[in-house]
Amino acid sequence: MRSALLAALLLLPACARAEEVVRVLGPLRIRGRHEPMTGPMLEGDVELPSRWITRYRARLLDETKAPESGQTLWCHTALHLPPYYLPSLVLGPGLSEIAFPKGFGVRLRGARPARVSAMLQSEDAATDRALYFELAFDAPGKNDPPPKELLHYAWAMRPDALKAESVSGWYDWWVPPGRHAYRQEFTLPCAGKVHFATTHLHRYAARVRILDAATGTALLDKPVAETPARTMVETPVWSDAAGFLLAKDRPYVFEAAYDNPLSERVSAMATLHLFFHPEPACDLPPPEPDRLPPRARKHH
Repeated sequence: MRSALLAALLLLPACARAEEVVRVLGPLRIRGRHEPMTGPMLEGDVELPSRWITRYRARLLDETKAPESGQTLWCHTALHLPPYYLPSLVLGPGLSEIAFPKGFGVRLRGARPARVSAMLQSEDAATDRALYFELAFDAPGKNDPPPKELLHYAWAMRPDALKAESVSGWYDWWVPPGRHAYRQEFTLPCAGKVHFATTHLHRYAARVRILDAATGTALLDKPVAETPARTMVETPVWSDAAGFLLAKDRPYVFEAAYDNPLSERVSAMATLHLFFHPEPACDLPPPEPDRLPPRARKHH
């Protein structure tokens, strides 16, 4: 459910480093049970003093703006970068920070501000809370050289291609009990070295891989870290200044495994986020409208 509850967007003094900027959004109220991607949402523009981002973190705050003791009510916080406002930097349970390798960053193209969307979720019908989201951004220092620009390429598994039922009309679907592996091919419109990669997943995700479609070689193979109670605490992240090369238009496979221990179906998502430095220089083409989630198309 969409919400216009952007009641506060506050600039707080930097604490850890001079180039860090902190924003607080909210409050956002959640009542009752909401599956992932179906809870209340807020969104709004975020003005930043720099057009570069080298690190981005987010966390959930309670009613007093102190850190929330658990993150189970947090669905996601997504930063949408101009000019196309795709959800480029997506954080949530298991991934509270994106920190690019030293010397690399993403750039806000043009003069328009970034945009943020944040959503809550709940497994408990008795939930009645008002919460805030804290965002922090790092930029290069005044005397630092400009970073090498990383282009963002996202590939979301589509329920229709998986022949699965969507939960909310976004790129989410129902996973039946047991272990299931989902695969889709993708290609990159530019060649380049990937220096940072992560994924957006839901609870009970078990592993993600990137494979060369022709050879079956695993280029990236990362498990999901969980507690003994199967709560996700860390989604797969890969970061390296050396990077690994992906070729233009060569088919690759994105694979996400889910292991549902329950007797009922659970919701799933699997979105791959690649941040790469193009070699040779290249600009990503505009996204195709049918690759956007319905709620994102209004920004296209």
